[in-house]
Amino acid sequence: MNDAGEHTWEVAAESTLPMSGVSSLADVEGARALEPGERVGRYVVRRPIGAGGMGTVYLAHDPDLDRLVALKILHSGGDRAARERLLREAQATARLAHPNVVSVYDVGSFEEGSFVALEYVQGGTLRGWLRQEGRTWSQILRALLHAGRGLAAAHSAGLVHRDFKPDNVLIGADGRVRVADFGLARQLEVTSEAVEVGELLDPEGGTIQAGHLAGTPGYMAPEQLRGVEVDARTDVFAFGVTLWEALAGERPYGGVTFIEHASHVLQGRTRPFPRDTAVPITVIQAIQRAISVDPAGRWQSLDELVAVLGASIDNAGASLTSAVRPFEEGEERPMPAALGVRYQLLEPFAGGTFGSIFRARDRLEGLLVAVKRTHPLRLPKTTEGGPSPRVMVARELRRRLALRHPNLVGIVDFGFDDEDIAFFVLDLPEAAQPLLSAARDAPRAIQIHLVGQLLRALIYLHQRGRVGVRLDAQTVVVVGDVLKVIDTDWFDDADVSARASLSAAPEIAAGGSTTVASDLFAVGVLIASLVDGGERPTDESWHAALLSASQSGAVGRTLRIEGPLGEFLGRLLATNPAARPRSAAAALAMLAAATGVDLPAETVHTRESFLQAGALVGREAELDLLTEALRGCLRGRSRVLAVAGESGVGKSRLVDEVRALGLVFGAVVLRGYASREGGRLFEAWRPLLRWLVISTPLSDLEASVLRIGVPDIDLLLGRAVPSAPPLDAASAQLRLLQVILAILRRQVRTMVVLIEDLHWARRESLDLLAAIARELDGLRLLVVVTYRDDETPHLLSDLPEVERIRVGRLDRAGIAAVAEAMLGEGARRPELVELLARETEGNALFVVEVMRSLAEEAGTLAAIGDRPLPPTIAAGGIQRVIQRRIGRLSPPTRRFLGLAAVIGRDLDPELMATVAADLDIDAHIAEAAEAAALEREGAGWRFAHEKIRESLLEQLSEERRIEIHGMVAEALEASSADDRDRAEALALHFRAIGRHDRELVYVARAGERVVSTSPEVGAELLQRAVNLGRVQGTGALDLARW
Repeated sequence: MNDAGEHTWEVAAESTLPMSGVSSLADVEGARALEPGERVGRYVVRRPIGAGGMGTVYLAHDPDLDRLVALKILHSGGDRAARERLLREAQATARLAHPNVVSVYDVGSFEEGSFVALEYVQGGTLRGWLRQEGRTWSQILRALLHAGRGLAAAHSAGLVHRDFKPDNVLIGADGRVRVADFGLARQLEVTSEAVEVGELLDPEGGTIQAGHLAGTPGYMAPEQLRGVEVDARTDVFAFGVTLWEALAGERPYGGVTFIEHASHVLQGRTRPFPRDTAVPITVIQAIQRAISVDPAGRWQSLDELVAVLGASIDNAGASLTSAVRPFEEGEERPMPAALGVRYQLLEPFAGGTFGSIFRARDRLEGLLVAVKRTHPLRLPKTTEGGPSPRVMVARELRRRLALRHPNLVGIVDFGFDDEDIAFFVLDLPEAAQPLLSAARDAPRAIQIHLVGQLLRALIYLHQRGRVGVRLDAQTVVVVGDVLKVIDTDWFDDADVSARASLSAAPEIAAGGSTTVASDLFAVGVLIASLVDGGERPTDESWHAALLSASQSGAVGRTLRIEGPLGEFLGRLLATNPAARPRSAAAALAMLAAATGVDLPAETVHTRESFLQAGALVGREAELDLLTEALRGCLRGRSRVLAVAGESGVGKSRLVDEVRALGLVFGAVVLRGYASREGGRLFEAWRPLLRWLVISTPLSDLEASVLRIGVPDIDLLLGRAVPSAPPLDAASAQLRLLQVILAILRRQVRTMVVLIEDLHWARRESLDLLAAIARELDGLRLLVVVTYRDDETPHLLSDLPEVERIRVGRLDRAGIAAVAEAMLGEGARRPELVELLARETEGNALFVVEVMRSLAEEAGTLAAIGDRPLPPTIAAGGIQRVIQRRIGRLSPPTRRFLGLAAVIGRDLDPELMATVAADLDIDAHIAEAAEAAALEREGAGWRFAHEKIRESLLEQLSEERRIEIHGMVAEALEASSADDRDRAEALALHFRAIGRHDRELVYVARAGERVVSTSPEVGAELLQRAVNLGRVQGTGALDLARW
């Protein structure tokens, strides 16, 4: 109260100044005004930009980090306890790092009060942004969704805002949405015990603090008005009120005075939502639940509410961008500029047909890819004693990355953007079309085959425990004659996602959980839409009519599909889940019986998904060591580990797990390979070096030094990079290692570098590994390498800093577990385990090959357990088994793979197209991938195992091998003669065909190129050049300059 006995409300009026959650300028009683140039801690004051009951806010400069900050001086009026509480709350907020929350940089004491240094945001409040013209409901919803993510992140950290409203949401000039005043919203208490009954409600939402009441009346939840304990659901209420106001133009609860308004809120008397808006009913219903009087009736978390609202945007065909239209007038940004630095978004995929999927450029590989943005990672609930949520998600991600199911769109990469939004890089061809567009006018037989493929995808997903699959116009696509499902919501709450879909089964819409039966209902909706012209997936009235037909048993008649097919569709769309088919396999069998079309549940292509994407078993101890190493790295302890073992024992499989874990934990994960042929300089480290170039500001000197490992650095940086100052070989090598280490120390994100086949690495790559292993202090880095210790037992003997993990062969229990992961209970037959143990001797790769061979003989994986087993698999051992599998490929694809094997482990489609223009490369890659001869690596392809490549090389005649080397040499010379990075490869190919005159040219160039950074390798190459030159009577170094 003031001296007159009246209540004083501190009003946080809107400011049009660039600010960070600050109040309008006002005098602060008892506070000394700071002068420009005055220091508060290390901060230099420039000018005041806001004030309020808690203190004054100044624009200040941080000379240590050379940045502007919003410096809030908090006055506690001598109340030490209040000051300590404010500092505690500020410190708690400082630990909350989220792109949608105004960052707290620093807190401390100043004179009789305290200060908080905040992120300085140029822009304005959400309230001011809403007043600017042209805001659509989807733009407004997108802005509030970003704010909701910030609130949700705070709740996860144990913070409750208590005063969420449009004035505490900032929209910057960069378009980013930020929530302000977290932890600072609860102001100092005053002695007043009640708010005056007749006090007018502030239309702009001023903050009050009276007695036990704290907040802004128009946004206060019932529990705040009652003065009882608040929690995260209090913010859910305020968020709902804010969203209602933003979309409808007024708040949901009326009342002119405070007491009238409080009465409306406590009684739950809301205004009707305006009817003349385009806001979807699903959004309105979600808001109505958010503002329930009883906290138990609200959404129990903002994550849950944001998921439903985000799905509403997806269903409306609007993409959820990482930023909204900036506060300053300008064009709206339809997408973020980049995802996690690596992926630069270019345009909506297929003209926006698939919602939040974009065509993007992979800056690391220089390729075009498809990227789908989703939402912040929502971790599953786990039982006590079970694996952590992130480990559970990582295990499923590993399976998805390895997946080769022909009816599921593959996942190539996974990560988080700057707003902590999860994204997937998808193996989605440009020719993909939505099912309803591609098959609307197709013959009925084609439509039936496509539905059969959809059911096969569900058979696989359901057997892996995945239910609640989203099946709609944006997730079921057709490429040629193949149907594929885009399933990227497996880490999400399936029940929440399903309820937001128009295709949801009746029991889901009523609040039930997703089941196999509810997925089959969604299949029925797709089929009905397909046969009814394919134009109805978002038509609510059509869905209502379909449900009505289902309830009356008239689906077939309504859709004009009589006979067995109509009965089948009626079963899928039965309102009673028990009346639907018991499984996707049963539904497929019913479809085959109804149509007379042969629709097997398992094909050669679908079998691979079970063989290749099973759970990791028998390696628990090794995986625990690697997982702990990753967690330690996230906490700041860098390590280098080497996974050793013979070929095929399962080293790569362990590395797959580390990759998935690193991606889910938000690390930068890079994977490289050493090449048997030697490859380019720093071949094994190329992904890391290229990442450092695209992610880190580099000086000209640093860039010039890195050019040796990143020849196209000018293109990556978009500027001309000068040549590095010349040094002798030893000094140049030391300079390169020092530059790489210096750039690594500047990385702010944890990095995981995976290098396979180190036994083939050249000296310069081993030297870099040694330098990193000896200089781990100050790095945020985990390096995991693999090598064959039976071939190179002493490879790392001079590096005691490298920790070794040896992977041995599987014992009988491990063999049985691997077989069961592929086959199920049928793998428990003792004679099967005996056969596998005898034929494979515990080699994990051989176990997969033998199981594949048995399935081919039996017809299906399931049939292995139902028939007598052979005494042996194939004379000649596992190599013969692999050769037999390759022999089943078409002759053109075998020719294609033979060409690829000569070039190297990684496919080079551009080079192959030049060498053999008559080959249909995409078709051959598809056939080889379905036979598990090739696998995805990033956005490219490589042989699934070196033994497959070895087998192909063995089958080539000497004449054919020489012919291929000659074609490759000719193509490379025509396109890359001046590319010194290709010189060693050209020398190798010319040597293979006996063209030692051309070999001399390129081996000399290669030696001159590498000698300064890898003296041993360079000396070896130059010696070879000298020897060739003696034979031919030509000076090698002169040739190197041709």
